[in-house]
Parts: sequence; structure tokens; C-alpha cells
Amino acid sequence: MIANDWTQKRLATACGVNQSSVSLWLRERARPSASKRTLIRQISGIEESSWLLAKERRAVQAALRRLAKDASPSLPTEVA
Repeated sequence: MIANDWTQKRLATACGVNQSSVSLWLRERARPSASKRTLIRQISGIEESSWLLAKERRAVQAALRRLAKDASPSLPTEVA
């Protein structure tokens, strides 16, 4: 998930965390705080929604599908 030439170590240094934290984020064992997600987006272009855990992504997608059944066809049914 790390964009362009960003390594785990480089991203960790830029965020002020250790490399093992970034590793946990990438393996979906944890996710960066809201402020770290904003910082990551600003410095690397990785969208904040990319850091949702699989469980959170499934919950968002299920909610979007439920809403789409009752709403206009222009609502998205997936999250990145």
C-alpha cells in the first residue's frame, strides 16, 4: 500500500513512529491515528480511507449497500 518510493522506514520517520508501527498498519493489525492518516495523505498522497481495517471496510460497504437499496442509484456501494 505504500505509494511511490516510500519505504516503511521512511514513512515511519516522517510520521514520528517506529517501523514496526508502520508494519502493523500495513498488515491491518492496527491503523494510524486520525492525525497520522492526515499527515500520511499530505506527504504521500495515500488517502485516509485506505487505512480502514478489513472489518471496518466490510461494515462501511454493508451500510452503503443498505442505503443504496433505499436511495438514488448515484450513491456509491464500495469504499476504497
